[in-house]
Amino acid sequence: MKNIIAILMAIGGLTMSCTEGSLDINLDVNSEINQNTVRIDTMRLEGFTVKEDSTYTSASGLLQVGSYTMNSKLDVSSEAYFQVSLPVTNYGAYNITETMVLDSAKIQLRLYGNIGDTTAYQTIRLHELLSEIPTSDGQLSNSSYPYEENYIAEKIWKIRPGRDTLVELTLNTATAQKIWEYYQTSYREDNPSLLKIIKGLLLKGGQNNTSISVFNATNADIRLYTHTQNTYIQYAFDFPLIVNNAQFNHYTYSSDFDKLNTLAPDEQVNASLMNNEFVLNSGLGLSGKIEIPGISQLKEITDLSGIHQVQMVLYSTRKSATESPTPPASLALYTINLNNEIEAAMSDAYGTQITGVYVYNPEDLVFTSYYTFDLTQYFKNILFYGIQNKGFKVLPADDGTVNGTFGGVYLGNSDNASFKAKLIVYYGQ
Repeated sequence: MKNIIAILMAIGGLTMSCTEGSLDINLDVNSEINQNTVRIDTMRLEGFTVKEDSTYTSASGLLQVGSYTMNSKLDVSSEAYFQVSLPVTNYGAYNITETMVLDSAKIQLRLYGNIGDTTAYQTIRLHELLSEIPTSDGQLSNSSYPYEENYIAEKIWKIRPGRDTLVELTLNTATAQKIWEYYQTSYREDNPSLLKIIKGLLLKGGQNNTSISVFNATNADIRLYTHTQNTYIQYAFDFPLIVNNAQFNHYTYSSDFDKLNTLAPDEQVNASLMNNEFVLNSGLGLSGKIEIPGISQLKEITDLSGIHQVQMVLYSTRKSATESPTPPASLALYTINLNNEIEAAMSDAYGTQITGVYVYNPEDLVFTSYYTFDLTQYFKNILFYGIQNKGFKVLPADDGTVNGTFGGVYLGNSDNASFKAKLIVYYGQ
């Protein structure tokens, strides 16, 4: 009873800055768990979708091509831009004395994985760029460059996940011949720059694609098939397709989340503008962000002496086990600066990164799935150690799998009637 009276006295002595219906803190004074601890159920959370940069870039990154629909709410298309690399030596190292004839040239892409429905036929096309991609400037996820409408290679196929590892695109004759001529003369000092021959390439998906194909940039190759003119001895020459940092993925979003296209990287959209839910998929340039505006009010309206435990529950808005996207096995939290840029992994009192494991219950009338996080240390840092309350990012924890890299999930905001995010605080007096 003493605790309850103290809380009521504290409330009565203050003029609250928020009104009923938009409370940052809702005191439930009848939920004491022991004589010295009181529960606050629940504090208000603000959820945001943050547009990231093109996450997997540079010659050591990933090429993402195609389209993907996340739960009929968000359509994501990805295109891959890059410069093409050719070697600085010719086939003279093979001690070939006859005239060589080009048979064909192919782009070889190693498949890392797929995002979305792979049961339908998928199309990818290769286009030549009309201008160079600068290597000195970092490319953004909304960067783009003009290209030739007529494609120079096309591949239409039905992906067999787990079985298909190599995808080949045969270049048209004119493009293959340009590469071949450069290859034959690359050793000459007067040989023109490759960028004067091919300024760059773009991989685009077809309009009816239902998945995004993901390829490794590190082992993408160009292969030239040739033969000697007189004796018809066949030779194949391979060399890396991409070797510099002028490689990035361009994302386009539509449907309920078309506001994302107008944002620069690290800008955000409030969940209240998107059905009171926010979406995260780090592999497709989207992260979640949480703000808890009422933390400072804990000292104002309570006789606060310490934080016992803080628990945050974020509910996935999935309604069935088969609904896309497939949630990541766990989510990780990161501290950020005022520009929404990640500073470090959020840690608990023991220095361990704060994560939430995916939990689901398919037996409920409504499919229940959620993540639970311990924010005790986060609250202590703000209340007692002067750390600024800037919010934090939520991202899939990369477990080395395709779903860990590209897994996505919709999470409910505090104002979402069916999937209301919760924050429960146990504090001591």
